[in-house]
Amino acid sequence: VTSSRGGSSARGASRLVYVSLDLAVRCSSSVVLESVCCAVGTFLWPGHGTATTDYGTRINGQLMARFANFTGTHGDIAVFTHEMGHAFQNWESRDLPAIDCLWPSAEAAEIHSMSLEFLTYPHMALLVGPAAAERFCRMHLENALAFLPYGVCVDHFQHEVYANPAATPAERHAIWQRLERIYLPWADYGDLAYPAKGGLWQAKPHIYRSPFYYIDYTLALACALQFWVRAGRDAPGALADYIALCGRGGSQPFLGLVQSAGLASPFEPGTLAGAVAAAEQVLLG
Repeated sequence: VTSSRGGSSARGASRLVYVSLDLAVRCSSSVVLESVCCAVGTFLWPGHGTATTDYGTRINGQLMARFANFTGTHGDIAVFTHEMGHAFQNWESRDLPAIDCLWPSAEAAEIHSMSLEFLTYPHMALLVGPAAAERFCRMHLENALAFLPYGVCVDHFQHEVYANPAATPAERHAIWQRLERIYLPWADYGDLAYPAKGGLWQAKPHIYRSPFYYIDYTLALACALQFWVRAGRDAPGALADYIALCGRGGSQPFLGLVQSAGLASPFEPGTLAGAVAAAEQVLLG
């Protein structure tokens, strides 16, 4: 593990990787300390000319490496656990016979990443300290629930934009404002003029560089929340099911992988009912 800063920042990166090691070693007998793919990373603190981003790649056909820029906020933890989910899946499926089966389709791949965000909750004290661990998990859960309508809003917006290619910038802002009133009626931007006039959609780079990708996050999150509920009842069983799912890689289409993990399809009515009920217990007591 390398960091562009020393002291507490470097120790923080080390603690993050410790969680990755601990999860991999304790939860999968097929992974040994000397070869944990997701324990290799370079974590940089943003400075002049650097972007806040994360990138993963396979080196020499075996080693799954991650490179990330950290910002020193709680978002670093979600980025790390999310991207390590991708790395861990790629490692677990590395022995599948067909190279095209190593990675699943996008919506299935995001199940591995988003689920690991939740399955690492028991380790959060290592990252933020015992006093802040519960607060972080609560904040993460709140953000996950709020993301669902936002993700759908982004997808719906893209459908309307592509159906109306001649729309002016002002008309696109109006489309976003109309959809916000449907999916995000609580949005209040105060004196921030640009998002208040409908410009917030421009802050989402996926709309520009990965059209129609964003709905994959919402489909995957509907599955990840089910893993969270399952972990609350049976943590070892949930981890075992997660690892088995990672090992299947892209050997099946999305719904086949969902069914193989014992998850309900995001397309079925009522799929989120159990997760919403569990979240109400946690957030509202």
